[in-house]
Amino acid sequence: MALLLAAFAGMGQVGQAPKELVLEKLTISDGKGGPTILLMSAAGIAGIEIFDQRGHTRINASVEADDSSHISHYDATAKDRIVTGTYSNGLAVVSH
Repeated sequence: MALLLAAFAGMGQVGQAPKELVLEKLTISDGKGGPTILLMSAAGIAGIEIFDQRGHTRINASVEADDSSHISHYDATAKDRIVTGTYSNGLAVVSH
């Protein structure tokens, strides 16, 4: 986070927010070395992943190059609990 703030500090005038920050990946840490939120964009996929205190993925959301999108919710044992998806052919699914 300090690096991100340092990047903002050098942009624009004092008190003025930067107009744009471009990244392929942003990891927000819990301060103990593990990620809690991961924002990413690569290879035609944009996504967000949210982790629990043990570092296990609990929510994953993505939009892919083929215009499909998915949201998955996992329990504490990493088992799929709720999965939703939409596809470019009009199909939508929900499973739990």
